[in-house]
Amino acid sequence: MDALIRIKLDVGGRVVGFCHAHPSDNPGLNAAVGKLEDRLARANVLDQQHESGQITVKASVLTKGGLRATVRDGLILVAGLAEAAVGEQPDLEVRIKAPPIKISRKEFVNRARVAVQQATDVEALLKEYGLPDTLLAELSAAIDRIEATEGAKESGRNAQVGATADLDKVAGEVMRILRQLDSLNRHRFKDNAELLAAWGRARNIPRPPRDKPEAKSPPKVA
Repeated sequence: MDALIRIKLDVGGRVVGFCHAHPSDNPGLNAAVGKLEDRLARANVLDQQHESGQITVKASVLTKGGLRATVRDGLILVAGLAEAAVGEQPDLEVRIKAPPIKISRKEFVNRARVAVQQATDVEALLKEYGLPDTLLAELSAAIDRIEATEGAKESGRNAQVGATADLDKVAGEVMRILRQLDSLNRHRFKDNAELLAAWGRARNIPRPPRDKPEAKSPPKVA
């Protein structure tokens, strides 16, 4: 969550606590406090959505990397067996290549599917050279999962973007309600300096910390 949005929501929480500690019989003020509580609850849901999307994106990246390695390792074995078969039967037209890890998802998937299909066409022969019975099926399933994780990654990113936009909107609504409550409470406590000061502290919005500027090196003397 953006640091400034977090600060605004934290202030909203303090204001709710203050208003509950100093109840009012003004229906409009109480309605505003209720709206503020509702907006803070909504912000909490959006924050969880943002975090969940972030976790999904990270998990999909890690999963995809592991699956690529699995597919590549399997296809290296298949390619080695195909090479052994061609060595004994030069007339065979079997040239299976394992795709490199660091290429685009689409290209990796396409190359891997071609390699699996080539191996499937001569599966019976490759089994004579030691191809495990379920390997090609397992590789096909792993390739399918690579494509599925890409979909999960995209969904996670969409969740993050949507939550961020909604959080910005909710933070704006929180600030509007805080301005309303500020007007009401300043009037309510105009004759009570202690409570007026306490209210000021509750609704004060501190500035987010700024990064320290890098120290400039002194000019070199010629």
